[in-house]
Amino acid sequence: MPLSTSTPPTAVHGNEFSYFVPKPPVGGGAVVKPVPVSVLPATGSSSNKPRYRQPAKFLDNNYAQVTKVPGQAGTLKSRQKISRVDVVRAALECGYGRRNVWTPSLALNPIDAADLARHLLRRLEMVSSCVDDDNGDAKVMKPFIKSVEATEKTSISFVLGSLGAHFAARLWVAGWGDVLDAMLHVGIYAKATLVATPLVNFKPSGGKWPDFLVHTKGGRWHIFESKGGSYAKRHARIVEGLAQLAQPPLISWTVGSPSPATSCVCVHTSTDSKARLKFTAVDPPGDALSLGELPPVKLIGAVCDLLLVLETIDQFRALTAIQVDPFNLPESDWVEAESTAFGGLTLSIPTRFLVHEGAIRARVATFLAIREVYDSPIFWTGEVKLRPPLNVAIENVLAAQISAEDRNQYGWEWLDTESPSFLEQCSERLGLDILAAKVARNDSDITHPEPMGQTADFTASDLFIEENPRLLNRE
Repeated sequence: MPLSTSTPPTAVHGNEFSYFVPKPPVGGGAVVKPVPVSVLPATGSSSNKPRYRQPAKFLDNNYAQVTKVPGQAGTLKSRQKISRVDVVRAALECGYGRRNVWTPSLALNPIDAADLARHLLRRLEMVSSCVDDDNGDAKVMKPFIKSVEATEKTSISFVLGSLGAHFAARLWVAGWGDVLDAMLHVGIYAKATLVATPLVNFKPSGGKWPDFLVHTKGGRWHIFESKGGSYAKRHARIVEGLAQLAQPPLISWTVGSPSPATSCVCVHTSTDSKARLKFTAVDPPGDALSLGELPPVKLIGAVCDLLLVLETIDQFRALTAIQVDPFNLPESDWVEAESTAFGGLTLSIPTRFLVHEGAIRARVATFLAIREVYDSPIFWTGEVKLRPPLNVAIENVLAAQISAEDRNQYGWEWLDTESPSFLEQCSERLGLDILAAKVARNDSDITHPEPMGQTADFTASDLFIEENPRLLNRE
């Protein structure tokens, strides 16, 4: 079947999800992962983006639509109703999409961090204003989108592409008989890599880091790249995404053994005026050539966990405008509030997050300051003898952003740039693993909120989102 699907009648419920994998070779044998052929940019073109020869023909000749993940028993859902809770959850987990968002000053300043979260939610409100529900309970683009200015339309497509990757990831992982555990956007996982960022070879052909690393309850890793735009141009965007995903390195937490990603999926979200959103997922990319063997990417789990906690706290404040006194927290396990940004939603955050917020901010900021210096090109280029002592450089950064009391409690005699696990040692020295354990979910003694409405779910970082009919009726 070609990489094109017909538009269903509006009576069909839910949005359409299509999945494609390489066609089996004629006559049998091992499946060969197809490689798109790149071409030079057109003469006079100002774009540095790589282009690929006949992307529609390449996809139609090499990929076939499937209803199951090859070799797996589970069925891939071809239609899914997307609820308001689904949209908000996806938006909160997809992040900003930039690698350098988290800085020491942002981690330390809850007001600035909440302001950034509000800005990102404004983007979601803008995107939500472009999408409606049709009589088939599917998300459809409103007619006015065709009149939106080009750069704004690009921004809308970018956000919808990220949301689409999240929706598709949950269904794709379910097709593997698994459940999504965490969807780490690049702003989180790039700060948690074990080695210095300049040494991480995680951007083979496309020159960029993948948008998302997905970890499942079953311990698998999947890599997702998101694309958005018109349905007619989806082939070129999908091929571009597949090229960016080519030949990924092995992945693991620092406590595990690196293993290949289970899948590398490019998801395209079609955003045409007056049309339903369509989601197309293609796996896997072809093997990149002449890259050699890439070093594994190992992630420090405690850093990921605590950055997600801070992100959740900031999002809760942005969504509810609630003022919580850290010295007068409720005795209950959860703090609940109505959403001021999205009417009809109730949000609950674990009280334990707010109990430990101060310590998390101080210690994560210290780690990010160390990382900022350690990632500096001065340590990985030029003459070694010209590098400043790392402990001096770190103390200079810390002195400008972190109080002397927080700064001096750790000492810096343990800073050893020669150790391959230096950043993991920093994490342990700062007690990030202990803090992460204190805020981790413990099903034996944490009572989760009871769903009151029609739709409710948790984000990967334990923010509880519920659609409350009482609040909806009040509107």
